[in-house]
Amino acid sequence: MNKKFLSAILFGALMVTSTGTFVSCKDYDDDIDELWDAMDGKAAITDLTTQVSNMQSALDAAKSSAEGALAKAEEAKKAAETAGGDITEINAEIEALQKKIKDLENATIDVDALKAELKQAVADEIKAADIDGLKKKVEDQLKIVTDLAGSFLTMVTEIDLYYKAGQDDNSVANILNFVNTKEKDNKFGPNGEIVFTKGTEVTNPTSVIVRVVPSNAELTPAMISLINGKGESIMDNVTVTSVEPYSELMTRGSSTGLWKINFALNKYNEDEFKSIQYKNPASNLGRILYAIAVNDTKTTEGEEKRAAISDYALTLNYDDALAASKLNYKVAGRSVDYIHNRFSASEAPASASTSNVEDYIWKQNAAVAIAQDKSNVFKKAEQTIADDDNRQQRASLNVEVGVPFEVELTAGEARGQIVWNDWNGNGVQDAGETYTKTVQPRAFYVTLDKSHAIESAPSEINAWESYKIQGLNQVVDKTSKLKITIPAEAAKGDYIGFRVHAVNYDGTLVDPDGRAFYVYVAGAKTTSSADLMFKPATYADATTKFNSDKQSLSTAKWASATYAQLMKIYDNSDARQNNIAGTLNLSLNNFYMIAGNTATGLNIVAQMTDANALATYTKIQIQGADMMKLEDGKTYTAIINLYNGNANNSIVETVTVTFTKVLPTFPSAVKPVTNAIVGGVLKIYPKVKDNDKAIYDLDNVWHGIDAHTTFAEKIADPTEATINYVTTARTALPSTPNVSDKEPALTAPAVLVNPENEKYGTKYPMVVTYDYGMLSTNDADGDENDNTFITTWDTQFDVIFGNYIKDCTIKWAGAAPKLYYAGSNVGNGLSWIKLSDLNITDWYNQDVNLFNCDYIASPAATNVKVNLLTGADYKTEDEFYTATVEKDYVIGKDKDGNDIKADIILLKATREAAQGADVLTKIKFTITDIFGYKISQTFEPFTMTYQK
Repeated sequence: MNKKFLSAILFGALMVTSTGTFVSCKDYDDDIDELWDAMDGKAAITDLTTQVSNMQSALDAAKSSAEGALAKAEEAKKAAETAGGDITEINAEIEALQKKIKDLENATIDVDALKAELKQAVADEIKAADIDGLKKKVEDQLKIVTDLAGSFLTMVTEIDLYYKAGQDDNSVANILNFVNTKEKDNKFGPNGEIVFTKGTEVTNPTSVIVRVVPSNAELTPAMISLINGKGESIMDNVTVTSVEPYSELMTRGSSTGLWKINFALNKYNEDEFKSIQYKNPASNLGRILYAIAVNDTKTTEGEEKRAAISDYALTLNYDDALAASKLNYKVAGRSVDYIHNRFSASEAPASASTSNVEDYIWKQNAAVAIAQDKSNVFKKAEQTIADDDNRQQRASLNVEVGVPFEVELTAGEARGQIVWNDWNGNGVQDAGETYTKTVQPRAFYVTLDKSHAIESAPSEINAWESYKIQGLNQVVDKTSKLKITIPAEAAKGDYIGFRVHAVNYDGTLVDPDGRAFYVYVAGAKTTSSADLMFKPATYADATTKFNSDKQSLSTAKWASATYAQLMKIYDNSDARQNNIAGTLNLSLNNFYMIAGNTATGLNIVAQMTDANALATYTKIQIQGADMMKLEDGKTYTAIINLYNGNANNSIVETVTVTFTKVLPTFPSAVKPVTNAIVGGVLKIYPKVKDNDKAIYDLDNVWHGIDAHTTFAEKIADPTEATINYVTTARTALPSTPNVSDKEPALTAPAVLVNPENEKYGTKYPMVVTYDYGMLSTNDADGDENDNTFITTWDTQFDVIFGNYIKDCTIKWAGAAPKLYYAGSNVGNGLSWIKLSDLNITDWYNQDVNLFNCDYIASPAATNVKVNLLTGADYKTEDEFYTATVEKDYVIGKDKDGNDIKADIILLKATREAAQGADVLTKIKFTITDIFGYKISQTFEPFTMTYQK
């Protein structure tokens, strides 16, 4: 058998099976779609399921084609056997087809396994699915399918109408609504660039959405036809103008298999159109249902053809084209409905009236020109309908010199009298009922609004024209955009009016004399931002101020602003950005600008005209924010608009302020003095007494503590604490220096500083906390009474209350003095030791004088007693002398006869001895501290020598 004959058999088999016998993957896709609804959408799995769906369709189509070819080959074999012909080649073809069918079946089994695996992966929400592993399996299987199915992978096997409105409702047919336009005589454009000729017919496309299988198949206009139930094509009457991928309704990526097919009616003839519209054209009854047929032809090995046909659910309709009679457009993305025009006056401050300047709109249908008697238009003064175009109080559009802005023509509105639609449901036509339909105009251009250039006319229009504005008087056909640029620096601070003129496809004007919009050339609306962090370093209350983290704001373009307005504050996690400024109790009054160290209300800064002064304001500050209104760790955004100096409120700048409430950690400023804590122990020496309490000022050993810092004993029940933390004023005792202050201090029972008490030297575990005030929305301190936020220092320590005098050290400053004990009447029985011969240091190794207490009040002692100890065990007191401390004692005369004075320990002899020898002696000081406790200090002995 020759290849041509075999190709014919294959083609015949394909055509037999192509009209509906292919196995569809639609059920599999539907299963995946149902599972997908519970997922966020995983693009990788989507791509894989699409590929598997395509493979299944290709295998089904290839198997059907091979089976058909096999049947034909077997028939050819029988015919050849009957005729006695050679069947060797036919047998080879049959064997090859049988093997291919078997291979296709095996491949189908593998694809079915992949389907199951992918469905399970989706069902498990891809928590444990090995995406890379699945991808490798799909890629390997695709190679097999490509070898077996060839071009069937991208040939259309199925086509379905996709219902844009109610996509699952197949009970209502889609309508291909053809609309053709008959032109009227007119020329449009400043120089008549577009010519309309009466009677010329213009086609307008209508479309339908289809879904094809496989989803990666490509459609072209040549493949598509409209057929009725008899299989008859109407492509002599209708043209496919274009096809394009369609994704408007889809929520996930990858190939969707959706296509938009655009049709056009070649020429409208009422009788001819009715003959393809109705089964009974004479009575307009029995609409004909049409299907979309796709004839896909690929050449791989010989010709392989297929025809996929949709359901018969398309009907035809024809409407005469409507012309838009209301002009809509956007400028820089803003609808013209929200842009200022000079409806009644020019801008402040001149406010020249425009009451004598007419502006027109169509009364009903659009026309090529305003009637001479103005019967087809409303004058401005006559416009009482809703769209009278009074935009006097709207804001002008803010533009910047040299920066282009775009004008875009949008769908207009066609208005007219209803022929009859029984809108009221009363079975009769009601007079006065009107319709409004959306219609896309064809072209437009932009001019200066000369008719309303009334400020010091004609100087205003002369000024506008001198700016050499780019983009004016250029006709833009179809749906393109027009860029307009104001290049002249001289335009800054000026208002400029523009007027847009547009034309419909039939040559009628969308607006009789165009529709105006005004811009303010004050520099572009810019955006600046500041980031703030609500993380106080110290106690926060209603007066706490928070500055932006960066000096990132530029106020350079604020000179033309007159006031600011807080537009909204929203939670950044809210996709809808709902305004919660009121809930947070924040207003514009909370926002300030910082220049150096000066904070000024943002609205006041917005009214400043001095550019040099404005330039110094670079930071945002928030004052008086109620921290309890803000959620912990949450970020908010405030949008603030600044407006220029005109009554129409043109936006100069939008300021975006983001602020986050971050709970603080322990203040870094609150910390112990370097090395004050040794081995985890803070030893302190109270020097202040308050009744039976020992008081120690903590500012001696701690930095940064204030009224919001608390030192607490770390015990299970704080009410049983031995150590207390106070900040109240203390009254000085008569015998102590003035300590009436509010310095933070620790207090404890005075017995803790008594060296003889059993609790002396006890370690008390302590912890430091800092109270930031009403800060957190959580009850962080756990007291369930308020929301005070307390944070704890991360290092715990022990406190020991020591006795200052107990830890002082007394020794001779140098060599011990040479002291005699008296023989008979030696030195009048008097001797002394200079206090300067002693070296007394405290625990801090600082020199102290403990012996001035009898003369000047001391913070450490109230009384000092001196004893001389002798004897074998130094237990004999005052055996030779009694001692007292004396200040400014006269110990001699200088050469001029003046007294020599010194602070001394005065020794008075108690006895005379006829003989004696050296006596080892110690001095014992008994010092009474300010708490009334007596502390004895005895230091190394010295030798007293007998004096004859």
